[in-house]
Amino acid sequence: MSRGIAEAFESGVVRSTSAMLCIDETITQLKQCRSLFEGKVGVHLQLMDGAPCAGASRVPSLTDENGLFHTAPTPVNGIALAEVREEWHAQVERLLSNDFVPTHLDAHNHVHLVPGILDVYCDLALYYGLPARSGTPRVAAKLKERGVNCVDHCDIRGFEGSITAEVFLEKVEHAFAECGDGVVEIMCHPGYVDASLKEKSVYVEERKQELDVLCSAAVREGLEQLGVEVIGRLLVERT
Repeated sequence: MSRGIAEAFESGVVRSTSAMLCIDETITQLKQCRSLFEGKVGVHLQLMDGAPCAGASRVPSLTDENGLFHTAPTPVNGIALAEVREEWHAQVERLLSNDFVPTHLDAHNHVHLVPGILDVYCDLALYYGLPARSGTPRVAAKLKERGVNCVDHCDIRGFEGSITAEVFLEKVEHAFAECGDGVVEIMCHPGYVDASLKEKSVYVEERKQELDVLCSAAVREGLEQLGVEVIGRLLVERT
């Protein structure tokens, strides 16, 4: 998947990515592409998949009998919010300790949408002075109420059916129709399909389709015709 993201940076319209710091190979991949990713990577806060950065003994409510995050969607009941706070701070600190300054926060499987966890998410964003992904109007209102910077419209929906340049551009156009002139965030998952991806995700073949679309001349030309400028953090702004 990281190879696809790098290609979408180099040849496409993607300008930002988010790192899963609880996956062993993440830091290695970031360092290998430092010139490409530096100043363009945020923290994809995790409560599932991989091993906690804080150490399993410090976050027992978040881990299974093997000291790993759950691989199924995180069970919300029984989670200690103090442990979520400690773990998420550890994830941000891991990126900082490897000489990458995060540009934003978002969350794996949108777990920040859960009440309670959302408060921790806001606190973290304020502590580090980072903008954060919203995902829904309710969450955007909460972030803004707490003084956390977020975009005017955030589209976290995936694609259904065939992904084409026309479909992507329609998504962008719809986003601006919802919020008017301003800043829009379009979530995407460009990548190459391999055996590992098929084991970890149900969103598989669509990733290569997204990569092809995001790197296409049709999308670049279409955004220009819509009066949209790509500005970073998977953001687009109407000029």
